[in-house]
Amino acid sequence: MVPMFIMIFVAALNVEFKDITGLPKLLPVIAATAFSSLIVRLTIIFISASLLKDRLDLNTFQNLIVGLSLVSASPAAPASTAWTRKANGNVTACLTVYMLTNFLSPASTPLLLSTTSNLITGIFGSEFHKLASHGSTYFILVNVLLPCIFGLFARFIVGEKRVKAAGPSLSFLSLFAMMIAIYANTSTSLPSIISHPDYSFLCLALVLVMILCASSYANAFICCNFFKTDKQVRTALMFAGGINTQSSSLIMACTYLPTHPQVVLPLIMCSCIQYIAADIAEICVADRTTPPQSGSS
Repeated sequence: MVPMFIMIFVAALNVEFKDITGLPKLLPVIAATAFSSLIVRLTIIFISASLLKDRLDLNTFQNLIVGLSLVSASPAAPASTAWTRKANGNVTACLTVYMLTNFLSPASTPLLLSTTSNLITGIFGSEFHKLASHGSTYFILVNVLLPCIFGLFARFIVGEKRVKAAGPSLSFLSLFAMMIAIYANTSTSLPSIISHPDYSFLCLALVLVMILCASSYANAFICCNFFKTDKQVRTALMFAGGINTQSSSLIMACTYLPTHPQVVLPLIMCSCIQYIAADIAEICVADRTTPPQSGSS
C-alpha cells in the first residue's frame, strides 16, 4: 500500500492550482459525464451478467463480474492530464475530473461495488460484499484520498518552483513505486494463472474490458456534444473518463480476495488497453492548430 500512497501523493503534488480556476462553468458537463459514465458501466456489467450467467461455470462467471466491477470502480488517473496536454485539450476540465472522482471515490467505489455484489453468491459473495461494504471505503480513504490531500497541501507549503525543480526525481520515484506495486500484487496471482490458463475467461475478459474502455470515451464524447462544449473540453473529458487508476483496485483485489487470482486479469488488461486507447484517441482528436498548454502533468 505504501507504493500506491507514493504514486498518488506525487500526482497530487504536481497539480497546478491555477489550472482549476475555471471550475464553475465546467461543473455541469463534468457532473453529467461522471454520472452517466457510472450508469453506462453498471449497465454493461448487468447486461454481461444476464447474458453469461447460464453459459459459464459459476467460478468463471463470478471472477469475471468482480473483475469488471473493480475496473469500473476506479477513479480518474493523473496520467490523463499528460494525454490532455499532448492533445491540446482543456487541462482545467481534466484536472477537475481527476480531483472530483478521487475525492468522491470513498463514496462512489463502495456504491458501485455494493450494487454489483448482489450478482455474486456463496463464500465468494460474502468476501466481495465485505470488500464492497466496508473494506473499499477504508482502503480508498487511506490510500487514495489521504495522499491526494497530503500532496496538494505539500505543494502549497513547498511552492511551485521547488516542485518543478524536483520534477525528474519525483517522476522516477512515482515510476519506481508503480513497478513495486505491480510486482508485489501480481506475483502472488499470476503464477497460478499462467500455469493453469483459462482461455475462455481471458477472451471474455479482454472483449468486455475493451467495451468498457470504449464506452468511457464514447460517453464523454456524447455528453460534450449534448452540452455543446468546445473541442478542448471534449478532449479532456474523454481522457479523464478513459484513463483510470487501476492500481487501487488491483491492490484491493489482492488484499481482500487473495484466493481468487483471476479477478486481477481484467484489471491488468485494462491497465494496458486504456493507454493503447488513449494513444489512438490522441491521434484522432488532437488539436494541432492550438499551441500546447503550459504546465507540468
